Amino acid sequence: MTKDAPSVKTPSDPVIVNAATCVRCGACSSIAPELFELDVASSRLRRPPADDRERTQCMVAARICPTGAIRASASCPATADNDAPRTTDFVADALYYRLFDEAERARWRMADVPMHAIDKERVSPALLQIVRENAASELTTFTATRRFLQEFSDDPDFSQWITVWAYEETKHPQVLMRWLGAQGESFDGAFVMRGRWASPFARTRAAMLATNVVSEMVASAGYVRLSRRVDEPVLAKIAMWLGSDEARHAASFFRYAQRAIARAENPSTERAIVLRVLHVWLNEPEKMGHPVHRLQGAQPLLEAGFAHPLESPAVRSRVCDVVSALVGRTVSPGDDLLVLARTIEEAPCPPSS
Repeated sequence: MTKDAPSVKTPSDPVIVNAATCVRCGACSSIAPELFELDVASSRLRRPPADDRERTQCMVAARICPTGAIRASASCPATADNDAPRTTDFVADALYYRLFDEAERARWRMADVPMHAIDKERVSPALLQIVRENAASELTTFTATRRFLQEFSDDPDFSQWITVWAYEETKHPQVLMRWLGAQGESFDGAFVMRGRWASPFARTRAAMLATNVVSEMVASAGYVRLSRRVDEPVLAKIAMWLGSDEARHAASFFRYAQRAIARAENPSTERAIVLRVLHVWLNEPEKMGHPVHRLQGAQPLLEAGFAHPLESPAVRSRVCDVVSALVGRTVSPGDDLLVLARTIEEAPCPPSS
């Protein structure tokens, strides 16, 4: 039996990085590069958080972490980040360049997938159908990318980062279809074009960003669960890589949502929008029409015993904790989010300094 790698624990704050369960997804270092970094074998904590803002960042990193390798106190205050422009130097101020570097350090390569090692004895017809559903759902990246580039065409920071997101996301259907191809499955152009269809996006930028924070967390939870339950070892490895990608993407969308709220003309309105998005995900997901929601509720997954991740109290709580950091208030799954949204939106604006 191998001995677990040592954990890193700070003496003054309950933040722990368990190297034994870390999958080097880069979500934590995308959230807070000053606190976390990707080492050779795992992420590690650079230093203890110094204030409430940094403690909140650690909490968010822990909730987005796909394998629960990070533990951080949930009792720290939910504080909205003050992310006003700090420099007129675009390269220094943009999130894109740092997130690009984190993705480069964390990214898996298609050449690393050991397709030759697939254990076909452990592949059932039901598993083939589950993987096919996942591949079809992942093809919506094409439509989503086009919409993001349209809606954020005047945002050189985010529009650059979305091309990194698109590259990594388009690897997902490719690797799943390659795995299926090794089992004798085939696809035509019509399959790809059907998969590209996606329901209309949210109507505002804040809603789009918040929607993708939640959807990426849900997708990550679904892939990690698949990785842990599937018997075929190559697919298990693929699913964990995809779950890691989704977690890092959730962290990146979180940073852009955080910055968009902080720099908005009326941040209270943006926070109210985020709460309404969360309400739909938790309470009226049929109105969302998001491909991640549709996939997780697909019949082949339900028949195989894969309940929707948002039916898990743990996943719902994690998502609420992350949204709490965006809106600056502690949010729980049982809260009346629409009432809270109105309360935030109707609150008087603080006087200008």
